[in-house]
Order: sequence, then structure tokens, then C-alpha cells
Amino acid sequence: MTDVTRDTSPAALPVPGPAGQADEMAGNSFAIIASTPRSRRLVDAARRAYVDIFVDEWGPRRWMRARLAAIFVLCFLIWPVKAMLRSDSSLPYKMLVLAGLMAFGLCFLAVIWRNTPRLHANRAPYAVVAAIAIGSALLAVYGRPWLSAITYFTIAMLLFNCRTSRWPYIVVGVPLAQIVVGRYLMGDHTMAPFSLAIQACLIGVIQAAFYQQITAKIELRRVRADLARLAVSEERLRISRDLHDILGQQLSAVSLKADLAARLASRDPERAAAEMIEVAAVARAALSEVRETVSGYRQMSMCGETETGRAILIAARVHVNVSICQLPHPLDQCGAWLVREAVTNVIRHSGASNCEIKAVRTPTSVVIEVRDDGGTEGAALAYGTGLTGLAERVENERGDLFIGRERGWFVVRATFGEAAVRSAAGRAAAAIGGTIGGTIGGAE
Repeated sequence: MTDVTRDTSPAALPVPGPAGQADEMAGNSFAIIASTPRSRRLVDAARRAYVDIFVDEWGPRRWMRARLAAIFVLCFLIWPVKAMLRSDSSLPYKMLVLAGLMAFGLCFLAVIWRNTPRLHANRAPYAVVAAIAIGSALLAVYGRPWLSAITYFTIAMLLFNCRTSRWPYIVVGVPLAQIVVGRYLMGDHTMAPFSLAIQACLIGVIQAAFYQQITAKIELRRVRADLARLAVSEERLRISRDLHDILGQQLSAVSLKADLAARLASRDPERAAAEMIEVAAVARAALSEVRETVSGYRQMSMCGETETGRAILIAARVHVNVSICQLPHPLDQCGAWLVREAVTNVIRHSGASNCEIKAVRTPTSVVIEVRDDGGTEGAALAYGTGLTGLAERVENERGDLFIGRERGWFVVRATFGEAAVRSAAGRAAAAIGGTIGGTIGGAE
């Protein structure tokens, strides 16, 4: 076994040139940052602060923290306060200047407090004007150093308080005003006012971008809340529609069979008992379907609904003629809802003696139809809750729903064109393929 050792002799070590020294210094710096626990903590704190400001949503607690942070921003006033206390000015003059500094700080806090959380709504115009006026008056006391501070704070307050349409004027106008004050009113004929104006403009742009990102996050939060409310409303409508469609037919069957059993109780007790057994079975089936619907796992088929509807119609002494064919799964489910709602209306409202249920498929279309020879009561109730929900289902499958009378028959008909049939067939095939693929993958 060969031992491999690293040659650390001076001849084996690389002799870096200028570029190599730069790379080595950068690598050493990165290693120091990555290896020092205190540096890692600082990096983690900076990362958390970035996520806290730019990633996480802004809520009530965040806004309160933003308000309280404005107090810490005013720590810069410690410098002018100490300078004034150490000056040789008279006590009344010191008290007047300190009162001005306090008033400036209070106005700044009022601007932040009033515009939080409703940003850029111009909710503190008087506080902004008072702060700018007091800050300008203090220029006579502190001179050029105070000019840079008042410039930055003026930009911050105006951006925070004014509407976004005025931001370009603020970012450009305040630095220009600073140049005028510094060069012509304070007599500074060097390039300092121009460099300070450039810095103030850049800082203003950064502040505007920061505020704009906060505003975008607030709008995103509101949109998410609106979408959540819409989703809840839509889900409530879906559940109410499904419960109506499920319980409507089942409860009608229970009522019909219970009435029949009551009439047969004295004449034919055995048949009455059989009807009540069927009533119990229908009630259990309805309970099971309600549970499955609430759980979201319920599946319907046109064949099953047709058989259920046929049994109910025969019990109601309605002659039934059925002719259906195989349909793509999405259209089959839609047809099942149509048969259920139409049969429910036949039992409840029409007083019909004949009913036809049929589903016809051609190369270019699918027609699902339920018709009965009942009276006009069914037509009067054509736009009830159940048929309105059925119209939504048919529309979701890109079909057309007809509800009305044709040649003395009351007709509920859904027609799906070639595009709808192709779309339904494609979705059905994709669902089958996904199921098969998942089964094979699980077996493997």
C-alpha cells in the first residue's frame, strides 16, 4: 500500500503573483467568513432580515415593528443634541434648539405612524410640511452637516407620505433643492453640493424601490385574501349544488315510497313493509352519498343513475324507455347529473306517465336527453336551483343545455359538439394513463 503525502516544502508551494495574491486573499476572506461563528451569525441575521422584509407577508405585527423601527432611526438626533449641549450658547437658545429637534422627531414619527399600514395615502401632509420647515430652520444652527441629514429625511418622508405618481418629482426635486441651498444660500461653491445631491438621488431611488416592493407585497396579500374568499364561496356553492342534486332525488324517492307504504298499510301489509324496507335502503344510500360528497371521493356514472331513476319512475307508475351508450368519463358524469335532476323533476312536478332517457353518440357530437309527457308544471320550474347547477356543469364541459317543451314533451337535453367530445375523451384517457402509470410505478 502506497502512502501519499502532501509536499509542503517551499519548492512545492506556489508562488503567487498579483492575480494569485488577489485570489488567495478572496479565498481566505471567504474561509474566514464561513468558519467564524460570529460571522456566520451575522450572515444568518442578515439573511433572516432579508426574508423578513422582502419575502414574508406584511401583517399587523410587522407594521407595528415598522412603526417602532422609526424611533430607532431618530437615533441620529443624538449628534445634534450632544453638539448643542456642549456648545457655549445661552440656556434659552439651547432650549429653543432642543425643542426644535424634538418637534422635528415628533413630526417624522407622525408621518410614519399615520401612513402605516396605508402607505402613500398623504395622511400626514401637515406633519411633513412642519418637519421640513423645522429642519430648514435648524440649518442656521448646524450648517452643512445638517443639510445632508435633512435631505435624506425629507426624501424618506415625502416618499412615505405622497402618492407614487409624485415620486419622480421628489427623487429629482429634493436633491436639486439641496444644491440650491448648499451652493447659493450657504455659500458652498465646491463640488460637495453636487456629490451630495447625487448620493441623495441614488438613496431616493433605492427608497422608492423598497417602498414599491412593500406596496406590491401588500397588494399581493390582499389579492390572496380575495382569492381565498372566492375559493371558499365557490366551494360553498359547489357543496350546496351537490347536496341539492344528491338529496333532491333521494328524498323524493323516500317521500314517494313512504306515501305508497302508508296507502298500502291497511290493504297489503306485506307490500307496505317491503316499501318501507326500500325507504330505509334509499335513506342509507343518501346518507352514504352525502358522506362521500363531503369527503370529495364520490363518483357517479350515467348507467347507475339511469338504473336508479328507472326504479324510482316505475315505483311512481311512470313508463320508462332507456337507450344509452358508452361515453367519455367527464361527459358520463355530466349525463349522470342530468338524468338525476331530470328524473327528480319528473317525480316532483310533472305528473307524467311516460319518460324517455337516452344518450346518443355520433362521430361529431353527443346528445344526452330526458323527456316526459307531463304537464306545464315542470316547465315552470325549469330554472330552479337544480337545473341551474346542471347548466353550470354542462357549460363547464363546453356543452349546451336546452330546457323546454318540444311537441308536447318536456325536454332536458345536453348537446356536446366535436370539440367538447375530443376534450372529454382526452381528459379521460389522461386520467386512465395516470392511474395505470401510478399502479405500475407502485408495483415496481
